[in-house]
Amino acid sequence: DTSVLNVPAHGEGIERPEVIAEGLAERLIAEAESAIKGKSQIGLLLSGGMDSRVIAAVLKCLQKHNPQIQIT
Repeated sequence: DTSVLNVPAHGEGIERPEVIAEGLAERLIAEAESAIKGKSQIGLLLSGGMDSRVIAAVLKCLQKHNPQIQIT
């Protein structure tokens, strides 16, 4: 029963993929901003997997808007 978990039924609230991607990107950026708040140098270890590539892109986006952030 998905109502117990507060999960919407499939097929409700369909959004265009672009809108979903934008929302996900905004949430990832906000989460990363929160995690690195007050830091100017960020170390990033890459495994080559999807998670590494996504966080590298998020950090690059943050760096574009805040050039003081150094990623090593």
